[in-house]
Amino acid sequence: MNRVRKSAPGGNRERVNGKPSSRKKVPTNSNNSTKKKEIQPVLNHKGWVIGYIFGNKFFKHVLGSKHMLRKPPGWANDISIIETLKENKVQNIEIHDDETGIVYSSTLENLLEHGFKFDRGFGGQICLPLKYWKICEKETPTQPNLQLDFLTGISSG
Repeated sequence: MNRVRKSAPGGNRERVNGKPSSRKKVPTNSNNSTKKKEIQPVLNHKGWVIGYIFGNKFFKHVLGSKHMLRKPPGWANDISIIETLKENKVQNIEIHDDETGIVYSSTLENLLEHGFKFDRGFGGQICLPLKYWKICEKETPTQPNLQLDFLTGISSG
């Protein structure tokens, strides 16, 4: 079964492991338009893009009913992903549940302090139980979609 990796929209793409990457230059909000920040895709062991690093933040989109750990309730990431976040000096983590609109936020330091390691047949992972996440309830339809603006480089004005 072939699967298609989702990638950031537009732009010339570099190659990662011999495959086109979604790495893209995105202008910052500063007055210096030549300054660029890079969206860096984060790949799992199969080479799939599972999230992105932008500056010191890692973010990813999930389907809570499929991806949230049930016992205990929490969010887990592969240990290799956590190592990638450390190497890239990521400080903040955001998980966007596309089913509910809820955004879960934490620091990497919090995850390392309160998370626990486990392996339930998908390789080593670290889970941070829900009680350690900052939870932002559903976005209202009147709120601007800041993530879309962020990815496309369009400001919400």
